[in-house]
Amino acid sequence: MPENIVLRGKVNLGAGTVVEDNVVLGHREDGVVDIGENSLIRSGTVIYSGVRVGRNVEIGANVTIESDVVLGKNISLVNNTIIRKGAIIGDNVIIGYMDIKRGRDGLEGSETTEIGENARIRSGSVIYWGTKIGGNSMVGHNTIIREKTIIGHDSYIGSLVMFEGDSEVGNYVGINAQSHITKFSKVGDYTFIGPICVTTNDNKITHRRAGHGRNLVGFTTGMYVRMGAGITVLPGVYFGEGCIVAAGSVVTKDVPPYKVVMGVPAKVVKDAPRDEIMEQG
Repeated sequence: MPENIVLRGKVNLGAGTVVEDNVVLGHREDGVVDIGENSLIRSGTVIYSGVRVGRNVEIGANVTIESDVVLGKNISLVNNTIIRKGAIIGDNVIIGYMDIKRGRDGLEGSETTEIGENARIRSGSVIYWGTKIGGNSMVGHNTIIREKTIIGHDSYIGSLVMFEGDSEVGNYVGINAQSHITKFSKVGDYTFIGPICVTTNDNKITHRRAGHGRNLVGFTTGMYVRMGAGITVLPGVYFGEGCIVAAGSVVTKDVPPYKVVMGVPAKVVKDAPRDEIMEQG
């Protein structure tokens, strides 16, 4: 029998569910916790009242799930994950994923992975270890966000988007379906990136050659940047505040603030309208 289990309020455990030592289920005497069948809750985990967990869910050690969270079925929450109040996690999602081989060597996975208050992660997505997603943000279906990516609040990441990790996304950002956000990139507040945007970080394409993995540099945007569909961005490009990039452009050099660029390679064609900049908040 497990030891040091704390139950507060009504706790419903589905058939075949296993609870390890030092687990807390519920934080209010009038609250309810529902855990689906064939789930696993590992030691040190705390689950608040109002949480609903689907079947076949594995909750790792030292996980915190705050009140009114909804977890779908076939989910894995890896050790040291925090799910903030009101978040919704769809079916077949992995949060806190780490490479198995490296994880055994203790080289990664010790950092907390956090899903913010009222955030939503849609089905099929994989969120790597050390990633933090802000409140009211949403991640679309089958998106991969690799390690140590920081996403602000009220941002939208579309379906089938690939983040290579070690990147930052601001608040009120929209990144649309099938875009590729390369490692070491930074996206400013209120930026819009259209679908199928491809970004790069290696000018010399040093794959399997001397210097491979060194001197990588992603792109950076200021605030209010708008990028149309099907854009390609070369390494190290800076997009100035309020600039607009036309669909299909190949951006090879920095874009000045409040300018419109287009073409292959992209060139300045006119001023961007400042009166279209939205108010903050």
